Formats: sequence, C-alpha cells, structure tokens
Amino acid sequence: MLLTLVLIASFTPLIIGNAPRAAAATCTGGGWSDLHWKSDSPNVKNGKYIGPGGHAEVEFKWTAPKGAKGGDSFELDLPAQLRSVDTGPITLQDENGNIVATGKWNGNKFIITLTGFQDINFDVNGSAYVSVAWNTNKDFTGDLVFNGCGTGKLPGEYKHREGGLFHDDSKIGEYIGFDEKTRNHKIQWSVGIDPRQHQNNTHLVRVTDKAPKGWQFTCDFNDNNGYAPVYVSSFIGSKEQPQSKRHIIYNASGHPQGGRREGFKNINSENDRIDGFSEGHHYTIKCSPEQVTVEFPYGLYEQSAPVLTITAVTKEAPQPGSNVINKAMIDNVGVEGSVRFPSAGGLGRGKRGGFTVEKNVVGTEEDKAREFTFDYKCTHPSYPKGERDKNGQVTVRNGSVVHVMGLEKNLKCTITEITPPSEKGKKLTTSWVVFDADKNVKIVSAASMFEFTVDELFKEATQILVTNKYERETGGFRLRKMAHSSDEAGNLIDQESKFQTAIKDKTFSFPYICTLPEVNGKEGEKRQGTIKLKNGQTSSDVTDLPIGTECTVTENTDGLDIDDYQHKEVSWLGRDGTQNGATGYTFTITGKPDSIAQYTAVNIYDPKEKPKPETRGFTLKKEVKGLEDDKTFKFSWICNGDHGTTPTRGETTLKNGEEHKVDGLPLESTCRVSETNASVSGYDHTLKWFIDDKPATPVAGGTIVMVNPRSKDKAELVVTAVNSYTPVVPPAPPTTTETTTTTTTTETTTESTTSTTTTTEPTTSSSTTTTTTEATTEPTTSSSTTTTTTEPTTSSSTTTTEPTTSSSVPPTTTTSEPTTVPTTTTTESTTTSSSVPPSTTTSPSTSTTTPKIPPIIPIPIPIPPAPQPVPPVPHPTPSVTTPPVATPTTQLSTPQKPDTQQRELARTGASVIWMLLAAVLLAGAGGVIVYFANNKKRR
Repeated sequence: MLLTLVLIASFTPLIIGNAPRAAAATCTGGGWSDLHWKSDSPNVKNGKYIGPGGHAEVEFKWTAPKGAKGGDSFELDLPAQLRSVDTGPITLQDENGNIVATGKWNGNKFIITLTGFQDINFDVNGSAYVSVAWNTNKDFTGDLVFNGCGTGKLPGEYKHREGGLFHDDSKIGEYIGFDEKTRNHKIQWSVGIDPRQHQNNTHLVRVTDKAPKGWQFTCDFNDNNGYAPVYVSSFIGSKEQPQSKRHIIYNASGHPQGGRREGFKNINSENDRIDGFSEGHHYTIKCSPEQVTVEFPYGLYEQSAPVLTITAVTKEAPQPGSNVINKAMIDNVGVEGSVRFPSAGGLGRGKRGGFTVEKNVVGTEEDKAREFTFDYKCTHPSYPKGERDKNGQVTVRNGSVVHVMGLEKNLKCTITEITPPSEKGKKLTTSWVVFDADKNVKIVSAASMFEFTVDELFKEATQILVTNKYERETGGFRLRKMAHSSDEAGNLIDQESKFQTAIKDKTFSFPYICTLPEVNGKEGEKRQGTIKLKNGQTSSDVTDLPIGTECTVTENTDGLDIDDYQHKEVSWLGRDGTQNGATGYTFTITGKPDSIAQYTAVNIYDPKEKPKPETRGFTLKKEVKGLEDDKTFKFSWICNGDHGTTPTRGETTLKNGEEHKVDGLPLESTCRVSETNASVSGYDHTLKWFIDDKPATPVAGGTIVMVNPRSKDKAELVVTAVNSYTPVVPPAPPTTTETTTTTTTTETTTESTTSTTTTTEPTTSSSTTTTTTEATTEPTTSSSTTTTTTEPTTSSSTTTTEPTTSSSVPPTTTTSEPTTVPTTTTTESTTTSSSVPPSTTTSPSTSTTTPKIPPIIPIPIPIPPAPQPVPPVPHPTPSVTTPPVATPTTQLSTPQKPDTQQRELARTGASVIWMLLAAVLLAGAGGVIVYFANNKKRR
C-alpha cells in the first residue's frame, strides 16, 4: 500500500524532471541489436518486466561501422511506458583499459559516443546495459517497443494498485538516478505512518530519520529541480481512489492544515505555490544533512494516510548492485527500508595485428575472482632461433581481454595457460576457441596450450577465447529393491512362489534428499527426488552429485502390506554397511569421480495370521438321583458343520454335579451327544435330557440328544443329563421265630420242602395284628424269606399245643411306612412230623417280625392240621425249654409214576380247599381276639 501511495505522490515531480524527447535519432556512430532483459535483472520474471516499483536492466550489443570516426554517436530510445534510471556516465573499455566509447542518458535516450579508439582499430564493437523504471500509473500488459538506432521489443506488465488508504508503519526507498546538473546520485525515502498506532492523550507524534552512511539528506530546493526535497503528504477520500494532499496534514480531529519548515535553502516560492505549500500549525519539519525530524503536535487523523518524503544525495557513485539500508523512528517504533542500486556498463573491443586473449570462467564467485596468467612464445620460421623471437606473459581476469600487439607477420606463436591448482574436490576443464575476421569459429581445442600464426600487422588480431570451467568432482548412486518373505521361524524364503506372485505388482516409493557441500561458507543447495521401484528392479543413476554430498534415502511406509503378508522391517545394504530395521539410509558421495554407488533396500514380510473362524460351543452338566455311589459317567459327542467340513469329535467323563465346556465347534454345526455307561447293577435307571433346563427329546433309545451349539456372544447353552436310579429288591434274609412248648407227638415223620418265588407290584401296608394260635400238629419246621420295609413289632402269646418246633415268617403285628418298590419274594417251607406221646405244655410265645414285608399271595403248600377250638386266654407262664427235636427225614422228590399222577392231582385240589378254609377261620379268630382286646383297653 505504501508503495502505491508513494508512486502517486511522486509521479508528478518525476514527469516534471524528465527532459523532453529529441525529434530524430542520430546514428552516425553505429547501431544496436540483440535487445533483451539482462539475465540477472531485478523485477524480471520469466523474461517479463513486472511492475510497479523497482527497476529493470536492459542489455544490447552495438557495432561501429568501418567509416565511423571518433565523436560519432548512436542512441537507444525508451518506450513511453518507461523512464531512465540515470546512474551517471559510463565508459566502455577494452581489455587493456582503453576507452572505446562512452554512454550517458539524455532524457529517455541513452547515447553512446565513439572515442579515438575507432581511428586506430577496426571492427570496433561491444555491449552495454542500462537501468529503466516504469513511467506510468495505468495498467499495461504487452510489448515495450524500443527505437533509436535499432528496433526491438521486450515484454512488460504493470498493474496499478488501488489497495485502500491504510498502511502499517513502514519505510521504502527508490534510487532516482544521477542528476547531471548537481552531479548527485539521489535516493527518495518514504516513511509511511499509521495514525491508528499513534493515538495518545497528548496527540504528539514525532518522526526522526538519520542519513545512512555515505549519504546526506538534502534541504536544498536546487537538488530536487526547484521543489521541496523534504515534505509531507496526506491521502484522504475513498480507499478505492485516494487523493494526495501535498504539504497538508489532517490533525486528530480530521481538520486539514499546513505546517512550518526549518533548515531549508534556495526555496522556490513559485514552485511552492504550484506544489500547494501553505503555512500552518499541524506539523513542523526540521531539516539538516544528518537528520530530519517531523513533529505533529495535534496528532493524526485515523482516516488519513500521512507519508514523509525525504531526498538523500551523494557525490560518490554507488557500487552497481549494492544495497543501502536506512532506519527511521516513529515515536518508539523503528521502521527500516533498503534500496538496491541499478547498474549500467559494457565493454568494447577492436582489432589489431597480433592476438587477443579473452578469459571466461564458469564456476563460483571465488573462481571468477582469480587472475589467470598466460605465457606466449613467438618465433619466425625464416630466421635463426631466437633472432626474431618475441616472448611475454599476460594476466587476465574473468570477462576481460588482453591484446598482444606489434607482432610481425607470419610469426608462429604458442600460448600456454599457467593453470592454478584447483581446489580439492573440483575438476578444471579448459577450452580454446579461435575466431576469424568474420567471427566464425575456426579452431576449438581442449588442450593446455594453443598454436597459431599471426596475421598481417595492423590488419587483423587473432581472437582467442579461453574458458576455464571449474566443476566439483561428482559421483552418484543407484537404488535396488528386493523383498523377501519369512517363515514362522523367521527364516527367509527367497523363491516362495505365493509371495512372489503377491509382491510382483507392488510399487515401492523412495524419496531422497541430497545436501551438497558448502560453497564459500554458505550451506550447499539441496537436491531431492523420488525413486519408484518394484521388487527386483534397479533404478537409473542419480548423478552430478559433488564429492562430499550427503544423501538420505527413505522408504514411504504407507501401504506396504500386501495380500496375505504384512510388512515386518526394511534393511539397507550398501558399501557403508548394513542398517537393519531403519526407515532411511544416510550415506556420503565418496570414492573416485564419476563413480556410482549402489544401495539396496530389502523389505522383509511375514505371513499374516489368518483370522480364527468364529466358533460355537455348549456346556455339558451331569445330575444323578437315587444313587449314593460316586459314579463316573462317560459322554461323547460328534459335531458336523457345513458340507465338506471335518466332523469335530470329543469325549469326557463327569460325576454328579460336574460340568464340562465344549468349545471350538464349527459354525452352523449340529452335535450328537451321548452317554454310554449309565447302567448300575441292582438298579433300574432312567435318563432324561434337558437343554437350558427344558426337557429335550432324545433319539436312539434315549441315550443320545441333538444339540445346536451357540456362539460366545449369546447366552450359554447348557445340556444336562439327569440319571434317576431305583434299586431292585433282592431276596430277604431268613427270620426265625422260636416257640418253646410241650408237645405230644406221634411217631409219624413227614418232611416236605416247597420253594415258591412270587413277584408282585409295590404294596403299601400299615396294620397291627395280634394272633393267638393253639394247634396240635406234627413237629414242623418252616423257613420263609421276604424283603420289605416296616417298623419292627413284638407280639407275645401263650399257646397249649402239641410239642412243636417251628421257624417261620407269618404276618404278625406290623407297622409300616408307605413304600412302593418292586418286591421279589422267595418262600421256602419245610415240615417235619413225628408221633410222640401227647403232652400239654403252656409256654410264652415270642414272635419276631422282619421289617417291611410285602404281602404274600398264597401258593399251594402242604395242608396244615385242622384248626382247633380257641381255648381261654391263659395266664403267662415262665418259659420252658423246648426238648430236642428229632432230625427230620427229608422225602426225596422222584418222578411219579403214571398211575400215581391222578392221586397227586386230587391231593393238590384238596390242599387248596383246606388252605382257604384255614384262612377264613384264622381271620375270624383274629377279629374276635382284636375285639376283646380293644374292649378291655377301653375299660
């Protein structure tokens, strides 16, 4: 923004200061050609001069015609859009310092005038360059057309900056050029002030600027074409089109007024009037060659943009291309600006008898600053050795020419360059080029010396151009890419076909950056790039890297994984050693010049772990009822998944209350779970299956159940096998009831043995029976065994019978809990009878009852004696020892003869009838006894 305002403010006086253009060009001294922007010109981008602000340098070649003489001139005329930047007169010299021509500005014409050099030389020519700046405040894009003693056009672009009113505190400078009248080189400094940054209670704002070293501020109106060399301006109005008010300041209240000046001389009142100066109190300028101070006692209006303009001068021509820096203070804020000085110059040459040596150096600035020495030796082939010889030595710098003259015709000369030692790491190449009179190349040589024959004296000078090219010794590198896979043990598998197929289309990216060695203490430039390779490929050579260059190559690690393989690490192989697992490799270009080092990046891959398939499972539990044994049960299962999958088998053992989890079963599998050893001797059992506590329907006889396992993210599937056991009733052990009586028997002995097994349904019985029996029988022994569950009962009776010995298990007084069990009854009955003398015995009778005896269904047995009348209830008497009983005689069972079968059947039928009668009589007797016993208790 400040630059735009300064251009607006300074545009008018610059136009006023330009001299009027001449009507016609004068070209007697020659002409110009090959017009172009100088290669190192400032403000030129891509061959185009860009504005506004800043100068540019125009370069051209010139030639003097054969008929020209000293004092003749020619000119270069600028286009209307440009103005000259006068750096003062210039001289165009040859290699010996002879002035070939001079150049200076006259308004917008640059005029070159030949000297007396033209009179004693022929083929005089040269080159020149001058500085120009923009001379417009309107947009322009197109060709800038130059005229005069030649025609040419150069591209340019000027963009007018509107930018608005406001700018920060800042300072800029511009080289105005050389003033022929005052012989001063001038800089115009502009200090921009931001009112918004300098608002305070006192309103006072002060600006102080001191002249830079080697320069003075001018307070003389004559040094600025009769106008004020130091002044203030304000920009006010819309920000799109601000108006410049010279010599006016708007105070903090927005009121405009002039000011006062101190220290000025040669004030031109008329120009002051034209320029708009008026006395006032809004500022005071104090000017001296060393310092300029401006005070604004009433502050600055925030909507204005004040600028202080100062002119600095010097008599000493600034070094072309150099900078001058200046700093100003706005209150306590320092602002700094700088100016780069334009340059103008050129050279000339002419031809004479002899030869010229021109030096050209390609290399660093340090290389170009050297002096180069040549020895020459000239001999005449027609004269004895040494008689007409002419020897000498010349010294030349880069861009200059040395002329050896006065050599006789036909002298054969040899010129040799005394080559200075080159720096370590640099390579020197020397080339010789000889031009003929028409500037055509005659000879090109790369030797260290050159031979030629001198042309006619004062007619032509042999022109020799010697070029020294200093190059750093260089090397380079190439990159190779390898990839391997490893097995589970970490061993490399170089030719694993599956991996090679997966990796073949993978492209690896390797960015690299190389830092060149320092040059003249400055950090070397950086070169960078990216190499892309596939497995097994080798890159092209990266070359032209000076010895000592340090390079770092890295591998882009994004997306290195491939199908079925994951990247593990990269290792680097090179002449500097192996670096395993590093993402990058750093090395230095060393060794012989032009050598190429190879480095290999090796990527190691591991096979990817395949994701484990989702599995399912269930929990197997065991419950046992009715069995006290700690039995172990064996379970097995087989699970079938999708079609084509291998069945999963397993087995386990469980006890009551234990469980087992079955995992890792395939998806969508169905399992057959079975129990194989549930049977227990002496027990009946049932097996029931439950899934999640709900009854399940078994298959294959109840020992197998079908299960669909569940995944882990669902509720646990519990399969329970419940075994219930019921004991099988075994035969009851014999129970003996002993009765001691006095019996009279006959001598008849009968023995019979009957064995009967009866299986009945479970019976629940609860009863109490008291039985008193009196009988006269043959001696009988009976044994009966029954398994049941009852409470024990004791019955006491007194009976007078024939002497009897019996062992039996009859139903007696019994109390039992309801029990439902399968019952097996085995009854063995043995009867022994004998005839003895009758006797009467009264004795106590003790009855023992086997607990829990199930009911017995009568089976045909031998007919007992007929019942006797029930005698009165006797009083208990002491027990009488039963006398020994004769050993019974057992009647052997033999097959009956056919004639006896009918008699046996008859006996069997009679036995049944008698048994029924006996049972009725016994039941009746028992009822009577019970009745009387109960009545007696009630009393």
